[in-house]
Amino acid sequence: MPKIDITRRLGRKEVSITVILLICLVGWSGKLDTQSTEYLDSAIITGGAVYATARGINALVSALQGTEASIVVMSFSIGEVLDPINDLIERFSSLMLVALGSLAIQKILTEVLSDNIFNFILTFSGLLLITSILVSNSRATQIASKIFLNIALLRFAIGIVAITSNWVDAEFLAENRDRQHFAMQALKSDLKAVNDSSGFVTNNDLEASKEVLLQLSTQKDALEAEIASYAQRQTKLKQELEKLQGELPFVQRNNPFREVSTQERNLISRISQVDNIIRKLQDQLDSVEDLYSHQQDSLDCLNQLAKGEECGIFSNIQNALRQTTFKQKINSLNDRAHVFADNAVQLLMSMLLKSLLMPLFALYLLLRISRGLASSLWIKQESVTR
Repeated sequence: MPKIDITRRLGRKEVSITVILLICLVGWSGKLDTQSTEYLDSAIITGGAVYATARGINALVSALQGTEASIVVMSFSIGEVLDPINDLIERFSSLMLVALGSLAIQKILTEVLSDNIFNFILTFSGLLLITSILVSNSRATQIASKIFLNIALLRFAIGIVAITSNWVDAEFLAENRDRQHFAMQALKSDLKAVNDSSGFVTNNDLEASKEVLLQLSTQKDALEAEIASYAQRQTKLKQELEKLQGELPFVQRNNPFREVSTQERNLISRISQVDNIIRKLQDQLDSVEDLYSHQQDSLDCLNQLAKGEECGIFSNIQNALRQTTFKQKINSLNDRAHVFADNAVQLLMSMLLKSLLMPLFALYLLLRISRGLASSLWIKQESVTR
């Protein structure tokens, strides 16, 4: 019986030491940090696109409200249709900033906690815990285990939270979120069509159009800067890959059938992931540039109409039909306002869930699990000592 008890003690020690070493190895590998950073980058891009759409709707609604507040369209005024949409989109934009802020904070914390200084601290605390386990000092093991678990929680919490949020988003939220965002973009197109067919040009129209143009310009500059940043990161990764391959022997380097090393495979994977992000950003930039060009043309046309000049060959015919078209589109917009409200609320809840609520819930679970592990380790250590 004593021999079996000693074997069990040694087995528990070996398992504990193995787990501690694996945790330290995960920290030094950086794979968790890479995956969480890529998810947060993608989430910020998605959230930014939703926020940009919301601000575009807000600008178009403001432009329409400035057209003629007293004009009666059928049985209601323009303000009766647009005021609820404008109120909702302003609150939507404010809460979207909170969601984007949460994602940005998570990304900053991930970059800070992935620094090697935290890996050194984690490894040092792990070595202290291993030492206390080997010498069978229950009091020292209790203190060292709490220190190690708290440091491990600090080191990996944000990464685990981000990956958990990514899984929830991919499995349950992404499809509906994309559909709801598309519905918002459709509303933006409808509002633009209503604005184009309004037939009234005021100073508010011109100012709103200039504001939209400025927002698009700012968005375009931000996308260009982000693309340049990712391009630099991709160039650096390619240089690392070329350096790694250049260190191989000549025969092995020129052998098309050689087995690619794990380090090369990781670099190739990261280059591909960055390339995908760049392509997505470039698609967004192309879309924004098209919108910018169209908005510039619209502003030029508004300036001509404000001066009493014609805007295009068929402007006289269009002016004759514009009032009827304007009424029809306002009626259609009024009929679909509740659908937009429903989609906007669901989209907002989805973004808040993935960026704020889910991370907080996952962090709470991690804290509970870490406390449970600390208590369990203490109880086991007490039983081993006795």
